Amino acid sequence: MRERILFLLLIIWGCAIPGAVAQQLQALPKLERSYLNTFYKENDPYSKKCFEGTMLDRKGRLWLKPCGVDILINSIGLFQFDGYSFQPIEAFKEDGSILDIPWVRAVEESGRILGTESQNGFFVMDPDTRISKTNLFTDNALQTLRTLAVSTEYGKSHVLGMKQDSTLALFRLENDQLTPISSFRHPITSGRLDSYFMRNEEEEIWIGSPDFEIIRFDTKQLEKKVYTLKDFKTKGPISVPVSKDNWPRPRIFFNAQGDAYLLLPAGEGLQLLKYDPVQDHFATTADQFPDTWQVQDIFPDQAGQICLLFMARSGDYHALLSTSSGAWFDYSEVIAGQKEIRSLASQNFMQQVFMITGKGLVTAGIRNQRLIQQTLQGKWISSMAQLPDRRVLINTVRDGWFTYNQETGETTAFKGPDCHITPPPFGKGMRQQIIPDDKGRLWLLSHSHLVRFDPRTQSCKTYPLKTRSALFALVRDDLAIIQYNRAEIFFLDLKMNKEVTFGPGVQRSFQGFVRDILVAGNGIVWIPTNNGLWRIDLEKEQSEKLSTEQGFSDFRFTSIWEDQRGRLWLGTLLGGLNLYDPKSKTIKVINKGQGLSSNTVMSIIEDGEGDIWVGTEYGINLISKEGVVLNSFHKEDGLTSDVFERFDPFKD
Repeated sequence: MRERILFLLLIIWGCAIPGAVAQQLQALPKLERSYLNTFYKENDPYSKKCFEGTMLDRKGRLWLKPCGVDILINSIGLFQFDGYSFQPIEAFKEDGSILDIPWVRAVEESGRILGTESQNGFFVMDPDTRISKTNLFTDNALQTLRTLAVSTEYGKSHVLGMKQDSTLALFRLENDQLTPISSFRHPITSGRLDSYFMRNEEEEIWIGSPDFEIIRFDTKQLEKKVYTLKDFKTKGPISVPVSKDNWPRPRIFFNAQGDAYLLLPAGEGLQLLKYDPVQDHFATTADQFPDTWQVQDIFPDQAGQICLLFMARSGDYHALLSTSSGAWFDYSEVIAGQKEIRSLASQNFMQQVFMITGKGLVTAGIRNQRLIQQTLQGKWISSMAQLPDRRVLINTVRDGWFTYNQETGETTAFKGPDCHITPPPFGKGMRQQIIPDDKGRLWLLSHSHLVRFDPRTQSCKTYPLKTRSALFALVRDDLAIIQYNRAEIFFLDLKMNKEVTFGPGVQRSFQGFVRDILVAGNGIVWIPTNNGLWRIDLEKEQSEKLSTEQGFSDFRFTSIWEDQRGRLWLGTLLGGLNLYDPKSKTIKVINKGQGLSSNTVMSIIEDGEGDIWVGTEYGINLISKEGVVLNSFHKEDGLTSDVFERFDPFKD
């Protein structure tokens, strides 16, 4: 029996990290991989390049920094990976000249990239056009300033630089201008200028130097506090190291609860310290982790979570994840088997992670069996809708109607009105769609009637049809489109309760089964069929058929969804998912080659964040708004079946 999931409830849970994780590590919930893609094995001329750093932009693209030897040999300072292929990137100044060896330092909430050129000059770049602004200083005397660090947290962008008098200077980036924060002054005591870091907090800026000076600058009081070696409480004395290749720079990260973790590459080994606000110092965390684990690095994601990377004496990596909800997870199985991890990047570590390793780029999806709840197991669910009291109304193919209480998890049988038709609409039998209108009423087809049901009053209105139908769509308050005979449609005037016709330019008969009917936000009607996609403009009374000639991967369309941008996500029988922009006429194909679990797509729905959930004949896929496959879910993750039919999905 083929079944459908009701909906996915994301339950983020975990343990608060105890004072001594070494004794409690086994109690932490474990995250596991759902898939692993080794992109360095792909047949791509750049996939086997050596990369040492990565930055993820707001559209899910990776900006990759080649290893130093590749920069010297090829003079290419930047690569981009869009989820499918690697490309060398050239960035341009506004005058058309090329930036010299650019590197991405930070990404603003707006999506703009902040970076440095040849490790000195500062630029602001549009990641789509790759055009950069470079002359941003209000004082021309500062044009020769060397950029040391950039930060963009809390919607504020700051730049740390070295002035000609060898002092640190702090700048605020506003309206594409770098304005000095004149109250901040601090001498530079080290010639190692590549190891400074900076981090914005809500009312503070934290700055670190390679000499292990940590500067805490209060942006409201305009005061600073400097922490030095005496403020680092470690098990033994530590010292500033002689420069070591491939060691991480000193840096500080804050988790969602405001805990500050400081990574120091000391001469005695890497040190992980945590800030103690009561004692106003940094204390070692060595007693909180197993003695056999040596900290390696800290990595943040775009969701405000941090991942702590360790290496055991055996040479195997381990990792712990501190989530935005305050929970801790054992992340070790996600990164298991990797060698020489140089960088981790993610929009959300709970969904997917990109790993830069000694071999190249690797990406892993995250499995958590507690992400999925089930109800009505063993029943074939065909459609769902929400009632005014937030219960979910569920139709099943063979067992009638039910309601599901999301708060209690209770499922009960539902008995609706008979609506004075036979058979009654809320009896047994499949109702392929339940469509809500803007007045809170629910519309459905029942045999040879269109039914409008008001759940608040338990009343209904019925519209007799000329034949039994399965699919329909509401064009506007007074007009519906009804499918019949599988390959034909007619129009029903809801006020007059009778069929209406349009001119000969409006297609009504299709040489293929009608699989869905979508009325787009601009009023255009889209009809996916087994023999092409039809576009119908009722106002102009024009119809157009689209198929493989326009670049679609398959002419047999199975499902359709319009996203918040007005783009169409189209499922096909064997060609995967097609992302179509009706304005630009561009098509992006997402199939098994890009990580889709099956090329047979049966249902599509968008969540509140703009990501796309796709039901296929082998599991559910989560896809970013840019078309990157983020994760997949299967029976081993808690689904009742891997096979999904073409019924309407539902979002709470």
